[in-house]
Amino acid sequence: MRNGLVAKSKRTKIVEEALTWEGTPFRDQQCVKGLGTDCAMLCFGIAAELGMVDKSERRKIAKYSPEQHYHTNESALTSTMETFGCKEIPIDNIKLGDMVTFEYGNTIGHVGVIIETHDTHYVIIHAVKGTINKVVKSNLTCDLEHRLKKAYKFPGVR
Repeated sequence: MRNGLVAKSKRTKIVEEALTWEGTPFRDQQCVKGLGTDCAMLCFGIAAELGMVDKSERRKIAKYSPEQHYHTNESALTSTMETFGCKEIPIDNIKLGDMVTFEYGNTIGHVGVIIETHDTHYVIIHAVKGTINKVVKSNLTCDLEHRLKKAYKFPGVR
């Protein structure tokens, strides 16, 4: 506590920042709040806005095909996350503000951030391509839950 105020946890800050991206149009490999992002760059943007990674580090992210998970068994998504210090955690230990990845095709091809936890389900925020084509909140329903593959903590989060 500082000056009578309780400091917000990093997890709360992650959720608050993630929600400011809601409605941002889907754009492959972009990372501009309100103008365009994809699921991986949404997570990078959240971390960059909170000072967990330097924004200039974005240039280290290799170009990737939006359909790479259908053509290879290697996930550009997980290697990018690990490059920036995200730590893998057990799926049964998911908490508010953690990232969860989903398998599509041959490997992991999608990521979202846990913004709500409930006894029976989670709510994520993620950038969705297709008919929705923007950053949205979604219940982690059966369709996504059976694709759940790995979970990660943002850099510096306990």
